[in-house]
Parts: sequence; structure tokens; C-alpha cells
Amino acid sequence: MKPFREQNYYELLDVRPNAEKEVLAKAYEAAKRAFAGDALASYSLFDPGERQALLARLAEAWRTLSDPALRVRYDEDVLGIRSSVGPPAEGAVPGPRPMAFSYADLPATGVTGSALRSRREAIGVPLQEIALNTRISIAYLQFIEEDHEKGLPHEAYLRGYLTQYARAIGLDPHTVADGYLRHLRILRSGKR
Repeated sequence: MKPFREQNYYELLDVRPNAEKEVLAKAYEAAKRAFAGDALASYSLFDPGERQALLARLAEAWRTLSDPALRVRYDEDVLGIRSSVGPPAEGAVPGPRPMAFSYADLPATGVTGSALRSRREAIGVPLQEIALNTRISIAYLQFIEEDHEKGLPHEAYLRGYLTQYARAIGLDPHTVADGYLRHLRILRSGKR
């Protein structure tokens, strides 16, 4: 997972780019509670200076994403997408809209590397773009798509990679991560 300073505001709040204001508000409040001075996460993960920087970045994310005009500008300037909130800015060139998460596009037989590659190719997202946006090694992304189990990282890292990959192709992150890891366990058990 990327350090909090490198995450965009949606990643920081752990919400989709098309999240409603109520969802953003709940995510912001939950994040504030999680990293407050008396929260256990604060003591174990961040020193006081880092915690204050994280809380300030969370507040900045909330201010930006809760204001429709600022959100449109942020989406266009930082993410390079046309915002799903409000009208496009004057003179803005329409770009791709953020994708909604979809369960319908997941294969009934389970989540496999080839199914993920098919989804990515169907929506026209190059693997290099996912690597650039997520900072996941293109080799790992290729290993995921090829079900190359020996080249994949430890499951703890792989879950994070799968979550980011799923978001990049508009699928539910938890469903993809759980499904792929289940598929990987089946592959490994069949080879023993």
C-alpha cells in the first residue's frame, strides 16, 4: 500500500471516485476516529508528527471532495478524469468517467488472472497505466494475470495489490481479492 502522502484523496478515505457526499462524510469521520490521539492505530503506526500530518491530509481531502466545485477540479487536475459530481468545468475536455464497481462482470466460475485480464482489456486499460497509477510492479501485475503463483509476492502484499488492481478496473476490491486468493489456494493445493 502506498504511503498516505502518495495516496490520492479517494484512496486516503478508502472510497470510490463516484462516492456520494454521505459516504465521504462517514469515511472521513471513521478515519479521524481511527487516527485520533487516543486511538491504538495512532500509537502503533505513526509518531505524533506523522499522525498530525495524516489528520491534516484527511481534513484537506474532506474539504476538497465535499465541495462539488473543488471536487470537479481535483478529479480533472489530479486524477485526469471527468468528475462524477456536478457539471464539467468551463472549457474542459470530457475525459473518462470513473467506473462504478460491478459484481456482474465477475465470472461465475471465480476470479482468475485471465478473467481479470479480460475485464481490463474489455474496458481498454493498459497494464502499464495500472502499474503507473498503483505503483505496483508491472511484473507482479503480469504474474497476477497469468496466475504465475511462484512469481507472486506473499499473500499479505498480494491482497493489497489485488485490491488496487480491482479498483483500477472498476471491480469490487474485496470480492476480487478474496476470490483470487481462493483461486490461488486451489491452484497450489492441486500441485501438491
